[in-house]
Amino acid sequence: MSTPLAQRLLVLMFGIAIALPGLVHLGGSVFHRGGDILEAENRRATSFPPLTSLAAPARFFEQTSQWMEDHVGFRRPLIELYLSTRNELSLGGADGRAVVGRDGYLFYNVAKQLDDLQGLQDDEPGHLTTWVEGMSRLHDSLSAGGRPALLLMPPNKQTIYTDKLQAYIRPDLEARRAPELISRLEAEGLQVLHPVDELKSCRDRAEVYYRTDTHWTDQGAYCAYRALMTALASRGIAAPVIDEDDLAEDRQPDFQGDLVTLLGDDSFTEEKRTLKPRQSVRWKKKADKRPNRDPRYEPVIYRQDLPGAPTLLVSADSFIEAMLPFLRQSFSEITVIRRHPNRFIMADLEAVDADVVLIEIVERYGVLPIDILADAPKTE
Repeated sequence: MSTPLAQRLLVLMFGIAIALPGLVHLGGSVFHRGGDILEAENRRATSFPPLTSLAAPARFFEQTSQWMEDHVGFRRPLIELYLSTRNELSLGGADGRAVVGRDGYLFYNVAKQLDDLQGLQDDEPGHLTTWVEGMSRLHDSLSAGGRPALLLMPPNKQTIYTDKLQAYIRPDLEARRAPELISRLEAEGLQVLHPVDELKSCRDRAEVYYRTDTHWTDQGAYCAYRALMTALASRGIAAPVIDEDDLAEDRQPDFQGDLVTLLGDDSFTEEKRTLKPRQSVRWKKKADKRPNRDPRYEPVIYRQDLPGAPTLLVSADSFIEAMLPFLRQSFSEITVIRRHPNRFIMADLEAVDADVVLIEIVERYGVLPIDILADAPKTE
């Protein structure tokens, strides 16, 4: 049982903790200077409103509140403590889009990906059904005439690096949305390649996702490329495959990926390792310009002299970039149609005659609504 003296001391300590910022505020302590805001936030601290502004009381009290927020005692140390605590607890930047894991790993948390990893997602009614129906219509249209159409779903980084998440996150890989989505897609006749096991196996030899970026590394992309070529071979599609011994490696120190920007902490760096074919094929690249089309999403065609090699149509997001150097070793012509995450424009896709159709869509986009349009909107 606490003594009266201990109770008084506790009350005194509480009173000091409550009063100290105000005392510092009134005393103009060295712990806060208006220059801190100018330096750190590129703006000037709010000035105390002139007493003449009392003629408009609401405005006066609003300015007074802003002044107190900018001049409260220990303001900068408290903000730094807040951000540091978020990082240590894997809460990430102020908006929560990037979270800090172990050993310098950062993770992307848009669309509540970490909730999905733990089976805590709250799906809207009919979301998966709408997704499966839309992808089935897309698959049926693209595979018309016997063209093999495959769906490549790169896993989220945290699916592969669950051990690099902070301890408070409890992964349940089977409770993710992806397994159910893939099962339902396959029940509709789609072939889905979700190379979780392959990437985990490759991870034993090299990093397959960047520590500071949302995307897979060249090593991860090559691993997925080999899995894709194996899947095509199982369907009777014969194409040359570049061997790992025919790849050259380069290293770039102090690389910082997109998650560093989202986190707002540039202390995270890593070594970037790139893989490129030692003897690249000669290829020609051209943009297929079409009316009413955002230039970022115009089809791009790669042609090279590979007699007997099949042709490929790819509808893809940003994960395809690291795979292209390897794919160009295996196909005589590749048409790449980049897109908004889940927007598919059928007129673009149906206009391309290719031996193989590859739909690449990263796992995290499985939580977003799918949008299949007959043609591009006029405003695009």
